[in-house]
Amino acid sequence: MNGPAAEYVGEISKKMIYPKSVRRRFLENFTPLIECYCSEHPDATYDDLRAEFGNPDSFQSLLADRQLYREMLENAETKARRLKLLSILLGVILVLAVFLAAYLIGKYSSGTLTNDNTLFFSYARFL
Repeated sequence: MNGPAAEYVGEISKKMIYPKSVRRRFLENFTPLIECYCSEHPDATYDDLRAEFGNPDSFQSLLADRQLYREMLENAETKARRLKLLSILLGVILVLAVFLAAYLIGKYSSGTLTNDNTLFFSYARFL
């Protein structure tokens, strides 16, 4: 992709307020159109691209009307909520594991597991 085309695509990407996954999917579908135009018009400038495809600001309203991108936005929000819930759950499990480990160390540090003979005899008793 030449300089003006990359600048145009970058401008579109900056103007879009959608999540990165939505922007990436849109640009994956839209970039080949720009590349095709640039291959037919190798001396195309940024203004030529704006005249052919529209102002980068207009893509925001164009996508707002499309049901597919609204659904993708909802899916992205759902994934973000799930990720947040999962990280909170993992944090709680980690804190509980630390407290359990501290409790067990405090309970068994009084001599039963630290004395090698006691540990051996306790183990031998179960054989």
